[in-house]
Amino acid sequence: MPTAAIAVHWYTIAAAAIALLGVLATLLVNGARAERQRRRDLHTRALAAIIAYGEMPYRITRRAPGDENRARLSDDLSRIKAELDTCQVLLAADGDERLSNAFDDLYALARTTIGKAAHDAWTTPVIQSDTHMNQAELYRKLAAFNSACDQFAHALRTATLPRRKRASRWLRSKPAVARLPWVHPPRYVPQHRTPAPQDLTTTHLLTTRPAVAIQRDSKATSNERSS
Repeated sequence: MPTAAIAVHWYTIAAAAIALLGVLATLLVNGARAERQRRRDLHTRALAAIIAYGEMPYRITRRAPGDENRARLSDDLSRIKAELDTCQVLLAADGDERLSNAFDDLYALARTTIGKAAHDAWTTPVIQSDTHMNQAELYRKLAAFNSACDQFAHALRTATLPRRKRASRWLRSKPAVARLPWVHPPRYVPQHRTPAPQDLTTTHLLTTRPAVAIQRDSKATSNERSS
């Protein structure tokens, strides 16, 4: 066989091998992306379900009168509980033991706090006035659940990140690296969420005002006294 024919033969085999490797690499990358998206969809379901469960005491307390509204809220509560049980099983089967345990702990806390708050809400009279729509006391009772829910949401942020981004986030969280001027430390969920205005009383608003506003008012008061 001539040398030129042999070279062409090997070039053909090499080209076919490279094309096959490209196809395999594409299949692997697409498969990893599809798996990551599937897990994100599951995490979205779990977070949406637990947040919806946490809103039930507010919805029950602010319910409109009538048998139809009462039945609708009861059906919604049953549907949310079914979704939570489903997500709990799916997360356990997904293989991420750390995330599954975090959801189990959050769900157990929700059953004791949200469940009791929803039970108590059914025993309260129907609200007849707009002034009673604010639920500051209920918000304070659910502070432990809100904090745990924030921590679970933060765990979801990194659960499906690619390894390189996860390593980058871990490296940038180190104090020695974070102090470098060109490094942007990762943003973390605060330990305490900012309450919504309707969940605050006037006293709570006064005690949580920014320090700048308090200093500005103090200066204004001092100027008025001096004048």
